[in-house]
Amino acid sequence: MFWQRPVVNYHRHTYNAGSQNWMVDQLANGWMYFANNKGLLEYDGVYWNLYPMPHTAKLRSLKIGTDNRIYVGALKDFGYFTPNQKGMLDYHSLSAKLDPSTVSNIWNIHLLHHKVYFQGDRYMFCYDKGKLSSIDCNGISSSGVVNGKIYFSNFLGLSYIQGNRAISIRNSEFLNQCNVVAYLPYQGRLMIVTQEKGIYFYDGKQFNKTLSFLDTYLNKHHLSCASIHQGILAIGTSDEGLLVVDLATQQVEKIDIENGLQNKSILSMKFDQSHNLWLGLDNGIDYVSLNTRLFFLNSKLTSIGAGYCAQYFGGKLYLGTNQGVFSTTIPSTVNTPIYLNEVTGLTGLANCIYPHDSKLFIGGRKFFAMTDGKQMKKYDKRGVWHVQAIKQDADLMLVGTYWGLEVMRKKGDDWNFSNSIDGLNISAKTMFVEPESSNVWVANKSDGLWRVSLNTQFTKVLHKKCYNNAQLPKGDNVYVTRIDNHIVIASHKGLFRYNANKDNIQRDSHLEQMLDGHCTYSYLKQEGNSRLWYVANGILKCLDYKNGKKTSYWGDSMIEDFEDISPLNTHQSIIGTEDGFALIDFSKKQQAQLPVHLFIRKLYLTNGKDSVAFAKSFDQEQEPLVFRYHDNSIRIEYGCDNYDHTKAITYAYRLEGLDKDWSEFTPATSKEYTDLPEGSYTFRVKIQSDQESKDIETCITFKILPPWYRSWWAYSIYILLIVYGIYYTYHRFKRGRERLIRMKDEEMNRQKTVFEKDIDKKKKLITELEEEKLRNELNYKSDELVKTTLNVVRKNEILQKIRKDAESLSRTISEGNLVNVRRGMLRLINQIDTNIEHDSDLDNFQSSFDAVHNDFLKKLGDTYPQLTHKDKMLCAYIKMNLMSKEIAPLLNISVRGVEISRYRLRKKLGLDEKDNLAEFLQKI
Repeated sequence: MFWQRPVVNYHRHTYNAGSQNWMVDQLANGWMYFANNKGLLEYDGVYWNLYPMPHTAKLRSLKIGTDNRIYVGALKDFGYFTPNQKGMLDYHSLSAKLDPSTVSNIWNIHLLHHKVYFQGDRYMFCYDKGKLSSIDCNGISSSGVVNGKIYFSNFLGLSYIQGNRAISIRNSEFLNQCNVVAYLPYQGRLMIVTQEKGIYFYDGKQFNKTLSFLDTYLNKHHLSCASIHQGILAIGTSDEGLLVVDLATQQVEKIDIENGLQNKSILSMKFDQSHNLWLGLDNGIDYVSLNTRLFFLNSKLTSIGAGYCAQYFGGKLYLGTNQGVFSTTIPSTVNTPIYLNEVTGLTGLANCIYPHDSKLFIGGRKFFAMTDGKQMKKYDKRGVWHVQAIKQDADLMLVGTYWGLEVMRKKGDDWNFSNSIDGLNISAKTMFVEPESSNVWVANKSDGLWRVSLNTQFTKVLHKKCYNNAQLPKGDNVYVTRIDNHIVIASHKGLFRYNANKDNIQRDSHLEQMLDGHCTYSYLKQEGNSRLWYVANGILKCLDYKNGKKTSYWGDSMIEDFEDISPLNTHQSIIGTEDGFALIDFSKKQQAQLPVHLFIRKLYLTNGKDSVAFAKSFDQEQEPLVFRYHDNSIRIEYGCDNYDHTKAITYAYRLEGLDKDWSEFTPATSKEYTDLPEGSYTFRVKIQSDQESKDIETCITFKILPPWYRSWWAYSIYILLIVYGIYYTYHRFKRGRERLIRMKDEEMNRQKTVFEKDIDKKKKLITELEEEKLRNELNYKSDELVKTTLNVVRKNEILQKIRKDAESLSRTISEGNLVNVRRGMLRLINQIDTNIEHDSDLDNFQSSFDAVHNDFLKKLGDTYPQLTHKDKMLCAYIKMNLMSKEIAPLLNISVRGVEISRYRLRKKLGLDEKDNLAEFLQKI
């Protein structure tokens, strides 16, 4: 068994590359690079990346330049890697233009005076300001840069490069029989580490060997590489692992497969910025923490199980595990073999180891025993959680068991169980005895937290009270302890303090503020006035009272709800872990470490097959990240260059634009978001660092475009469509309205036409009726006129006949006697004549004629006033198309008289001979 340094093993299946790693280097940002058989291997503390060489050439060397290039050498090829726009590395060959016969394996690369030197098997190639030249060294077996010079060895011995020439060093011929594995600076001299003959020093004049104390180690092993850092010499071997030499104290520490390494053949090594050591192995990569105060009891050959309790007693260190109890010695140096003795009869889970009265009491699941360091006494008890003394009575102890409390009493020099505490059947997973009283705190997950008051004889319970409440519910284990004379309860709900005056528990905000705030606490222990140990969110931390500094150690390595820290002395403490035990030694000097570098490594688009949208690399400006709406599900990977796994790193994140608050601090190094709405986002991540007073934070900004149907051009189209729709709707409405109006107009016009037609029809009908009426009236008047005319004609004919008869009669009567008769007859004849001319029928005739012929007689009289009544009557008869023989009786004249009257009438009307009298009268 060994108390060994923390060693992290990276198997080739972990980094998914070749087994052999020929060279190691570190970037300024803390990232590590390895010349691997499969290419350039990159590690940022969380994620590995491999960049293969063209034609799958095996890398043999690498060097990180000051110009943000990673120079590499392989079989028949050398060049450099630079990051591309996506954060991945691209290879650029420098040897492509050289004669292939001059380029073989490139075993080393050096930087000197802004030039890059590539060491081949024969030539040293110099790359300066874009130009490549070669120096023929007549063979090179190894090389290195020390104090501004490039040294190399070959069959002639030791030489160095000056300008473009190789200069041999006198008296170095003995080195031609040695395989030089490293050239190192030490106290202004050149340290030459050889494979078989140890270490030589060259001061510019002569060679000598001064580290004779190492000869015993070096002569046994084949050295393969070496490195030196601040007086610490690390030597890698090909058969026995690693030697770490403190040149000031001449202390030698051996680390091999028994105490940490996964492979004993070391090909390369590198001290990093945190003063720790990286090893490139023949099969894998190892990280050795040299700048640490933490050491682990571990062995790959023997496992002692998980560590539950520890106690230094009687010059021995007792260790309780889940496999039993072991004893050993306190280590004086690390990585030296120690012997672990199993305590006979104490097998199985050990819960407590408690010193009291020069005795050591050991309790477990299946046993309970007492020892004075020489003899062991076993009790017929099992299921013991805790043992604690009672200050009021030095001869009493309380034992917390799986079933309650029991009392041990001292009689003489012996201790035995005396009684059980009546009235309490609660499993004492947690037990704490108040030093000033007979009160005991007992707790477990199911029963909760209880304060029990015992009688002065410690035989029974006088009073008990459960202190669980809404702030501190049952269901989780708690830890009860004493901090600065106050009873403090550590729980998953935070820290609480017992208030004796109010007999209740209250949140201890002051202590929470001193520690990690309101979070989950599972362990709390004050170590005198020097430090306070606590476990918050599963991470072990220590608050140094002297400087107020908090130091975080590892997480997820201690046994949850069974954490235990046992001080050995003022500067050393033993910590139980899942794999055994850890020793922290505050007396060890620890060099100040650089702050870790926090970074956002990659951003993946996760809709469908994952694709890298962004990858962080060195010397890279972040371009604006804009994603389509289809790519609105992403995964962001982040981390920091924390290679020391004993330092717990937790992350909190927040996506501005979505999250309102920061997340809880967790070890997770990735976060996924799905179905993000469109918008601009800034993803922020931060870590809590022991080196910095403030949290370290970084961020990445990206934008998710809206879907095409919510893009600006889509909205433009929508606006155009809306405008067009409004325009179209307006014009359609307008056209529809116009069509409706037109239809209404047409309908109205149609109805008007129908109406007018109807009106016309009715008018026509009325007209026809009126015309018919007029015709009837006209016919009637014409009939009347005809009748009148006929009556007048008959009357006149009758009267003429009467007149003729009267005339005949008067002629027959004698004149003598009939004078009076004759007179009478004459008067009768005169009256008949008068009637013939002035009969009322003529007046009726004129009225009827004017009514039928539109006031013809009136118009005729107005136009021709010279016409006589007889003329007018003639005109009327002519207009009635009567013949002369028909007119003659009406006018009481002869036919000849009618013709004469017609002639005279034409004269009065001013007609010519060619004018037709009847047509003329028809026009009036």
